[in-house]
Amino acid sequence: MLHSLSPEDLLPGSKPWILVDKVLQSDEAARISTIKLISLSDYFLQGHFKSYSIYPGVLLIEGIRQSLHLLLKSGCSSKNNNVELTNMQVRFLMPVLPGDVIEYVVHIQELQDVKKDDFFDVFAAGTVKNKPIITFKAKCRKWK
Repeated sequence: MLHSLSPEDLLPGSKPWILVDKVLQSDEAARISTIKLISLSDYFLQGHFKSYSIYPGVLLIEGIRQSLHLLLKSGCSSKNNNVELTNMQVRFLMPVLPGDVIEYVVHIQELQDVKKDDFFDVFAAGTVKNKPIITFKAKCRKWK
């Protein structure tokens, strides 16, 4: 029931470091869809290219990581489940501007066959108005 809870209730940390505003969908097994609203008053836009405010790419990656955390959280009771990402392949396709709404969709391989401390595949994409802004692929390991 991730839809009924705020990401702030489920993710470690606090604003402004919570980079997911809402869970749209989750099958609580292998896929999640989340959103992040980018506002001109967003803390991270202040001073980042002063004459041309764009959302930092590293924060797009962090939004994907937090979405993944929420997906993995769906079956656990601990707030501090950590993930390790390696072999990241990221493509930034378009800038994200104030007023944009990012939708992240994160897929993972089925976890039934994954043993503790084994790596599994993560695939993600971010879109704004159905236009791709980021693609992401990585190996992930969940650890406590």
